[in-house]
Amino acid sequence: MLRAIVVSITLVGLLGCKPPTGKDEYRSNSDLRNQTLRDCANGTHPSSRECVNAQDVKDLDDLKRSL
Repeated sequence: MLRAIVVSITLVGLLGCKPPTGKDEYRSNSDLRNQTLRDCANGTHPSSRECVNAQDVKDLDDLKRSL
């Protein structure tokens, strides 16, 4: 019985997971990128991987603009 409950909770938790937003999406959607960076800066964004992806895209974009 306990095992069934643990398995059920684990499955429910996994169904709620989604892969992190990728660099391609941040590259094509600057509003999403900027919102993610604001949330990361104030500590409210739940995914550190998305913070890194958004920052990488911003850094590359800034570099391209400076050339």
